[in-house]
Amino acid sequence: AFGDVFAQTVLAAQHLDTGMDNWTGQLGSYLRAGGDLRFHATVTQVPHTKTVQQFALEQTRVYLEAEVIPNRLLAYVDEQVAPGGALNREAYVMYWSATHDWYLKAGQMYLPFGLRLQDQSAFILTTTGINMATPDHGVEFGWEHGHWDAQIAVSNGTAGGPVTSNGKQSSGQLSFMS
Repeated sequence: AFGDVFAQTVLAAQHLDTGMDNWTGQLGSYLRAGGDLRFHATVTQVPHTKTVQQFALEQTRVYLEAEVIPNRLLAYVDEQVAPGGALNREAYVMYWSATHDWYLKAGQMYLPFGLRLQDQSAFILTTTGINMATPDHGVEFGWEHGHWDAQIAVSNGTAGGPVTSNGKQSSGQLSFMS
């Protein structure tokens, strides 16, 4: 919920006051939905030629989260629906401890490594191959305590491709937030 409110109030380049509270995707007590539509437009003006205007769809995504056991067990799906048809990005279940200081996640997910940048050409993403376009099937253990966060994952190592018997991948990260 915090991320939804932050995106609508602080992150937005221009806040649109609709007169209503911020929508957090809540569809009843245990179900949340969301979406992401990204496109860009360019206008090219060159003297003595016709102005060219272009629009391009970058991505359209739909998110769904169901709390199977409130505050303990959830199921999450992230589906890219355009362009080029449907493409599953994440689909996992996550179990939280009663105190919410550790969790266990299993399914298809983005691996814990480095900064989660949308710039897929960044050196840290191209060199490692771990980025927002290469989710993988695996398990992740996470720990959150005060200012510290840690995640360790073991995955197929195939970036969502066909599974092989060898070449499993381990990844992790440790961060301190002040």
